[in-house]
Amino acid sequence: MGNKLWNDASTHQAITLSEACSGHWLPVIIERHNNEVLVKWCLYEALNFKVPFMQDSIRQLGYKHDLKDVVRFSSTEFFEDFAHQTIPQDLTTEACIFHISRCGSTLVCNVLKESPESLVLSEPQPLDFILRQWACHNPGVEQQERLLEALFNVWNFVALQQGQKLFVKPDCWLNLHWQSLLKATSINISWLLTRDLSEVLLSHKKRSGAFMLPQYVAPEYFGLEEPGNDVFDYSRYPLQVLSKVLQCGLNLVKNGRAVQLDFETLVSRGLLRLLNEHQISLSQEKLQCVLASHSKNGGQFVGETTEAHQTFSTETLHRIQENQRRLYNVI
Repeated sequence: MGNKLWNDASTHQAITLSEACSGHWLPVIIERHNNEVLVKWCLYEALNFKVPFMQDSIRQLGYKHDLKDVVRFSSTEFFEDFAHQTIPQDLTTEACIFHISRCGSTLVCNVLKESPESLVLSEPQPLDFILRQWACHNPGVEQQERLLEALFNVWNFVALQQGQKLFVKPDCWLNLHWQSLLKATSINISWLLTRDLSEVLLSHKKRSGAFMLPQYVAPEYFGLEEPGNDVFDYSRYPLQVLSKVLQCGLNLVKNGRAVQLDFETLVSRGLLRLLNEHQISLSQEKLQCVLASHSKNGGQFVGETTEAHQTFSTETLHRIQENQRRLYNVI
């Protein structure tokens, strides 16, 4: 996806210092281009923040705009210097939203986006690049930390210039890097969204569980061996992956670094708690509209435990539940 926006040489216009200082340019992608790591900035006003994920908004740019008008690039050196020397260093991220997959995190982001005071970045690519991809080729921890801090600095600066609070939802596998994420920026509060693992696995089974397959996030990232046919056994490799994600998330809660919200009570209590914590006013009518548009069953958010029992074998379900109990008891 990102490479498509680099194909046209006319988009290779470097961002100027005055443009960066304006608070109208948001860094949205960091990637390798011609053996160099570059930061891609997009014009804030050109991005559609109402779509579920940042990548969706970036995909739309080429259809709605002339890319040379809304895309800039910079070296990581320029980016870091700007972030660490030009803009304020005492900015605070409103919230970091950790999650374990298929647990209502997109709904939470959609609700937050209803407030004009919220800048919500849902699963932004730069975090995955720095913490998972870029780190594989650049083992220097200090350089990684500096780039991550720069990213949050600039995001918060843009939010400040736009009169907004910054909310960031990392990809669920980045729970493995929660310490690095929380070290990179001051955060008012972090949340961890959870759900019964049998329901999560059932949801992934319905959707083919793409994120858990080796071609998306390699098993060695999770410290696992190549799964072979176990990739299709939801009580084995997929369960191992989700268990790693959940375990790291629960470590956040154990260390007092996050507040846990569970899918089962998300609509009845969790959303209200979150809105109150961040002092976001949202009418009941508007909230119901978000719920209805997000849900496939008219806004009725209920668990799928019964369906999970009907779908998975007794042996598979037992293995999932035992693994889940162990995680919660240990943590």
